Amino acid sequence: MPQIPQKLVDYAVYIAGTNNLLGTGEITLPTFEAMTTEVNGGGVAGGLEVPTPGQFGSQTVTIAFNTINKDVISMMRSKQVALEFMAAQQSWDSAQSQIINEGLKIAFRGLAKNLELGTLTKNDSTGTSLELEMTYIKIFLSGTAVLELDKLNYIYRINGADEMADIRKFLGMA
Repeated sequence: MPQIPQKLVDYAVYIAGTNNLLGTGEITLPTFEAMTTEVNGGGVAGGLEVPTPGQFGSQTVTIAFNTINKDVISMMRSKQVALEFMAAQQSWDSAQSQIINEGLKIAFRGLAKNLELGTLTKNDSTGTSLELEMTYIKIFLSGTAVLELDKLNYIYRINGADEMADIRKFLGMA
């Protein structure tokens, strides 16, 4: 019997390599929209958008913060920001008729792109948010790497399969 994914139980965000927990609200993760080229001509009925493996348009992560704080200001430096998103996801295991939890970890690196300070309202969060341009992401489910994209080193792996090995070889990068 299958497991039925249900929900994200909770999450925490850390500056990578530390136990510095960031006070965050909602996190908007990146969209993977492949770069494409339209192909048409002889032998093609009409046209089609053909994706280029491992190449994606601009990808951003937006982090909402409860307040304006030292950590969010520090991330505005002209250095790469490294974060770890840790989460627990809940599923229903039909075979055992019980709820099970699975760990989710996202290792992320990016560059600050936009800081929205938010508003000052008595007895409320500021609504501060930081947008980061993604340069690297690696996603783990229950400790197993399922996706890795390193835009600056031509690495794109899905479930361990290196989708760009040939391209790196042909470019003299392997």
